[in-house]
Amino acid sequence: MFRYSPRSVGHERLNVQDLTGAISFVHVRRLFYDAEGSQLSDSTGYYIVREGDDGLQACVCVQTELLAVAVADRCYAACLALA
Repeated sequence: MFRYSPRSVGHERLNVQDLTGAISFVHVRRLFYDAEGSQLSDSTGYYIVREGDDGLQACVCVQTELLAVAVADRCYAACLALA
């Protein structure tokens, strides 16, 4: 398996939905760069964040790539069970 070590991580906030005055649902794209500043990869996730006394705090994070893999694995297992 190929492994890399990103030198820096950036992010883009794609969407924010305020659920209450203190809680928001945030769609984020993380960007991974090498030592020369070239983008290696990206990852998309959803966060539920809340405003606390110390600023924003992430309460829940759902990585969509991992969720897609989990769903695909379940579908594959179900198909094998039917065969």
